[in-house]
Amino acid sequence: MKLLFKTIAIIFSSLAFLTTPAFAIDVKQETIINAPVTKVWEKIGGWCAMPEWHPAIVKCRQEQKGEQLRRFMDTSDGGNALELLTNRTDNSLSYMIISTTFPVVDYKATLAVSPVGENKTKITWSSTFKAPEGRTDEEIKGIIIDFYKAGFDHIAKILK
Repeated sequence: MKLLFKTIAIIFSSLAFLTTPAFAIDVKQETIINAPVTKVWEKIGGWCAMPEWHPAIVKCRQEQKGEQLRRFMDTSDGGNALELLTNRTDNSLSYMIISTTFPVVDYKATLAVSPVGENKTKITWSSTFKAPEGRTDEEIKGIIIDFYKAGFDHIAKILK
């Protein structure tokens, strides 16, 4: 009888593990740009400025819906995203994806700048999200890191 109860306990604990939601993936990427913080933020800090500095974003339009500021973005490969601004300061903006063709679930991010000396700026892009069903955490984490790096490389080239 004890063996039966142990077996049942093991089965139920295994089932609980299988139904536990996936843990969030955290990504934080930083780069240093050889330009003053005001110049960098002027270029990347606008809510709909991404097409001007990220090579994958080709179009952005924003919409005020009550208290919510949202943006609709299109990518060069035909993808899109609807995002909601969740917080804004003098040197950062935080947002979340409401719907997207990107392979992420529950995506929340912050883009921020800070001065590093007189004529250098650190850009930090951090996010949390989950991989969609059928995709691995590492695969999706790699896609997000590559996306951030592409933006960093392009803004560095623009602000030379």
